[in-house]
Parts: sequence; structure tokens; C-alpha cells
Amino acid sequence: MSVRVAADEADSLARDPGAVEGEAHRAVHVDVVAVDVGPGFDLAPPVASVASPAVVRAHEEAVGTLMATATAAHLALWQATRGRPELVYVRPLVERNATFRVERVRKYAEDGYRAAREALTRWQGSH
Repeated sequence: MSVRVAADEADSLARDPGAVEGEAHRAVHVDVVAVDVGPGFDLAPPVASVASPAVVRAHEEAVGTLMATATAAHLALWQATRGRPELVYVRPLVERNATFRVERVRKYAEDGYRAAREALTRWQGSH
């Protein structure tokens, strides 16, 4: 039996498997799908130079570094904690300095779709 739960519920279940009692506990299989489209240390270079004021570029770089560090730490913690549900991690190619590149939204949607299909195919192959 597969059960879809919110991430916080999956986290609670992973920390306290006794939350599901008896025979039902052995039958419950929980997988978590995480979609990461935020800044990361694996960002592709920008397609074109963005003419932003220096303060905007500095802010984007600083916030991006903080967000990438937090995401990497959460991912590492999830993967290192025994008993957590399997994580299906979807990470499409994300461009650097793309925060306000709304004209590229169609490409980003296509990249996300492709990355999700690849991650779900890998996941299906492992089951």
C-alpha cells in the first residue's frame, strides 16, 4: 500500500514509526518527492548578461548562497537520517541570476517537467 502524506507528516512518521501501529505499520510505504528549483551550487551560467544594478546582483548572490547552503544541509540531513522515507529529489537545471527572467518561464517549465520525469523514472526503476 502506498500512502501520500505531506512532508511534515512523513517527517513525523520517520521520526516515530510507532505512529502507525500493528500490521498497518508494516504495510505503509511512504516516499517523499522534493522539487528543488532554488539557488544551488550547481547553477548553470546565465544565458545572457543581465543588466541589473550592482546592489541587486550582490543581494541575489548573497541570498542565493544562503538558500543553497540551507538546501544542501537539509538534503544531507534527510539522506543521513536512518529510517526516513525515500526521497525522490527533482532538481531541474536552474540558471544563475534568473530571478526576474519571466520571459524564460516556458523553458523553465519544460526543464522542470524533464527533470521530474527523469527522477520518477529512476525511482520507478529502484522499486
